Amino acid sequence: MKKGIIVMIGMLVVVLAFGGTAYAQDKSGKGMQQGQVQSQSQAKGQMQAQQQGVKKLNVNTASAQDLQRLPGMNQNLAQNIIDYRTANGPFESIDDLSRISGIEKQRIDTLRQYLMVKHDLNTVTAQELSKVPGIQQNLAQNIVRYREANGPFGSVDDLNRVSGMNDFKLELAKKYIQVGQ
Repeated sequence: MKKGIIVMIGMLVVVLAFGGTAYAQDKSGKGMQQGQVQSQSQAKGQMQAQQQGVKKLNVNTASAQDLQRLPGMNQNLAQNIIDYRTANGPFESIDDLSRISGIEKQRIDTLRQYLMVKHDLNTVTAQELSKVPGIQQNLAQNIVRYREANGPFGSVDDLNRVSGMNDFKLELAKKYIQVGQ
């Protein structure tokens, strides 16, 4: 009984949130302009992930085992993602998953709420940073300590101020991290 009530309240929150979003978008009479606002499917995925308290998984640093924990993801698809990433480098957007055999648009839209392509430098943990190529555990800890002592990073280039960082490591890291989402 309680579980049913909680589910109904959750559904009501989602309906109200999307109704408010649609009202805000149409209030100007112009609607959404391309490039100005995220696609509705991206916004929907982010909202669902936030409401469910889901921490997004970085598709560029996740292991096959991590990927397999996602809904609709099996061992073959997870391995296809790893193989593609190894052969072609990091994904630049979640939409790049469409290049992988067995992943269609509908599945990408579902996965969007669970995946990201870059870590936010101002919220990433040392453990997550240590999975980024060129950043070992010690450097990852230095980055987090620097952020805690000096406040949020203004740009990824600010990493040059962190002990142990060099230009080579910074260029590698830029493919996997950003400031803000």
